[in-house]
Amino acid sequence: MVDLRRPAEQLVRVRVKLDAVRLPLRVAMPSWTPGAYRRADWARNVRFVRAVADVDGREIALNVRRASANSWWLSQPRAEKAKQSRRPREVKGVTLQYEVYAGRRGDDSSYLDHQQATLVGASVFLFVPRQRALPHHVRFVTAKGWRLVTPLPRGQHTAARAPRHTPVTSSFRARDYDALIDAPVEAGIRLRVASVKIGGSLLSVAVSRHGQRAYALARRLVSHLRTIARAQRAMMGPLPYKRYLVGLHFRTGYRFTGLEHEGGTVVYAPQSTLDGKSGYRDLLHVLAHEHFHLWNGKRIRPAPHARYDYLKLKPSRALWLTEGCTEYFARRTLRRIGAFSATAFLDELGRGFDEVRQAPERARLSLSDIAYRAFWPPRDPSQTELSYYAKGQVACLMIDLELRARSGGRSGMLSVMRELSRRAQQAKPNTFAVDRQVLLDAIKSATKVDLTRELARWVDRPGDIDIARQLARFGVRVTRRASENPDYGFDAERRARGILDVSKVRRGGPAARAGLIPGDRILTIDGKTPRVWPGWHHQLRPQKRHRLQVLRAGKTMTLGLLTGKRKTWTFKVEAPRVPTALYLGWNR
Repeated sequence: MVDLRRPAEQLVRVRVKLDAVRLPLRVAMPSWTPGAYRRADWARNVRFVRAVADVDGREIALNVRRASANSWWLSQPRAEKAKQSRRPREVKGVTLQYEVYAGRRGDDSSYLDHQQATLVGASVFLFVPRQRALPHHVRFVTAKGWRLVTPLPRGQHTAARAPRHTPVTSSFRARDYDALIDAPVEAGIRLRVASVKIGGSLLSVAVSRHGQRAYALARRLVSHLRTIARAQRAMMGPLPYKRYLVGLHFRTGYRFTGLEHEGGTVVYAPQSTLDGKSGYRDLLHVLAHEHFHLWNGKRIRPAPHARYDYLKLKPSRALWLTEGCTEYFARRTLRRIGAFSATAFLDELGRGFDEVRQAPERARLSLSDIAYRAFWPPRDPSQTELSYYAKGQVACLMIDLELRARSGGRSGMLSVMRELSRRAQQAKPNTFAVDRQVLLDAIKSATKVDLTRELARWVDRPGDIDIARQLARFGVRVTRRASENPDYGFDAERRARGILDVSKVRRGGPAARAGLIPGDRILTIDGKTPRVWPGWHHQLRPQKRHRLQVLRAGKTMTLGLLTGKRKTWTFKVEAPRVPTALYLGWNR
């Protein structure tokens, strides 16, 4: 049972009943969330772990001791052990109780307050390593008048919404522990859900705040989600779900984040998207990305994640295939449904080239190295590294273009993804492990082309990828233009209109020399409020001294920032004047 009736304390109370167990028993909490490739150590939010055992119809309190940072041992007291040694007694079951703090908003974490709850199973549910494959049943009890939705199949004794004077009880079932924690849960007093059907599947978008504006956006979004699902079904085959839930949340700032699940996704979007205009296409891109993960990420997995090890996060050099290719096919999906024109699709590719070209790590790290290092983020928060999303997308594009050029447009990277998905469908339990050699085999099987040398050049070696030459085979012209921009040495996130919070400060950079530190709040730049559009960074000029008014620990101070100068490159991707059949087959 999961009790959500303590929103003021942001505590989720969980009671677990375990049958057919032997003592001593080890229980554990995942140290990471599938899809979020970083250590989270959710056990740090668990408190007051208690357990009782049913021995011959009598409840006996068990000893609970910490076995490791994220696991506990449950054992009988010494007196009970002595009694049992004289006369063996049967342990019919164990009841485990604990509390989880849910006070951090994030796509991979759980959050509870007086209006809403968002649960990501990996941060809530303990598990018994020996019982992961068994069916699980879960019952949620929420505050009065709340509504709760999840893609899990319904169990018995379920009320979708109860009268305001009674608690809500909702029961669900999962085929195993993996399915239980990979199904997002949304609940709230003002929860509203927009749903549509596609074949035998139900698509839903749930919102809990911002009233009618959010619900109007959800209804519009679920219609486009159905179009995305249709397009990706045509690309990859039957939809691998009966229910798909999008938990849509809004926050200050300008970043979109999302986390894929087996039966849905949790998405955080800037509040500016509530008007349905600014950032709406970016929101569609996040949904297309997370939905494509149902095949590439959930079924087609990097070899170390073929069976999730929740106690240890294992690195993989194939993570670029999971995220980079998903990023590429998300853009291809938006092009298919008409959200991108042919020109806009090329512009999006150009922006991706910009990101790769600006990163100094490209000269010393290969794409596989970048993917491997993603599991160990830099200790210094001022350090940034080239994203395996960005360069992985470029590598996937190069493979796609190479296959299309050699086959005359008859096959491409989509043929390879279909081949990998077919192998996953034939495997048990519908997951397929991919490494470099498996990818090469799938390419050869699907297209009759050997890309061993090309993959070594694009994935295993550092340096730039010759994008212009590859696109020239399709008549596409790539030009680059150099420009001088200010080097200010910090990153900031917008928390509200006119307020910037410093998130990163580069060691030895202009901001560090000025005395700026992470956590500072920038109130004004040269006496003016930071701009919303075209952006606060446009208020800074190269090699010029600027005056920043900063709020730190409740005190206001003024810092002098002398910006530097850095050379940046902008790529422009132009369609051919006379499109060829090869180009039209690709950019459509």
